[in-house]
Parts: sequence; structure tokens; C-alpha cells
Amino acid sequence: MFFEMDVWHIPRVSKNIGPEVYSKHAEQFLKHYKDQEVFIEEENWTVEIENKFIDASEFFKWLVKRTPKELLERGYPAR
Repeated sequence: MFFEMDVWHIPRVSKNIGPEVYSKHAEQFLKHYKDQEVFIEEENWTVEIENKFIDASEFFKWLVKRTPKELLERGYPAR
């Protein structure tokens, strides 16, 4: 297998910028991240999320240890 990556390492924390504060999607965003510290940045709801994998090789090691059933349950396509 050969993988071409734009980046091999990402920061431990990623910022997820959500909908505008008074958007019709704001309630859904807040409900989705109810267990995290959500804050307003400029006009948007925002949350900082800790990435499970920060290195591509960590992710690939995790990936090859999964069964096809586990991958399908997590949303990875069968083909």
C-alpha cells in the first residue's frame, strides 16, 4: 500500500467552528457538544476538540487492527 499525505502530524486540539449564534442549527450544534465547553467566537458557536490521533502512523496502526464489522459500524466504507 502507498499513502500520500498532505500532513503527517496534526495538533492535539482542533477548533470546530459551528453555526452562527442565532442560526436555526445552533440548538443542534449545542446538543451535539453538550458535554464539551462550547464558546462564542465572533458570530459563531465554537468548540475545541481533542484529536484521538495526531500522527498518521498512529491512525494506520489502529485501522489495520479493526475487523471489517468494526469499520462498518464506525462508518468506514466496505470498498
